[in-house]
Amino acid sequence: MSLLATDALWHIDEFALDYHHAAHASIRQGLLTEPQARAVLALDELFDQMSGENNARLWTTEALLSASEWQRARKLADEALRLLAPESQRMP
Repeated sequence: MSLLATDALWHIDEFALDYHHAAHASIRQGLLTEPQARAVLALDELFDQMSGENNARLWTTEALLSASEWQRARKLADEALRLLAPESQRMP
């Protein structure tokens, strides 16, 4: 059984809240450079746009796997991860 299919193990809708708190705490504590903070906040802003009752359809396992919004989220996350990697390990 996939972890995504098991609601008891992971709640998709809580992921964005956890991300929001971690992103903003990292920025407040000065742990990120300006480019890193912009990349991290871009994903946080997308999650904000995806939130709310009108977008409840996006917070399902099926949507996580197939919705274009989640494809965009993965691209933004890839960019943030690229910038968060130590400079010596960054890929172009």
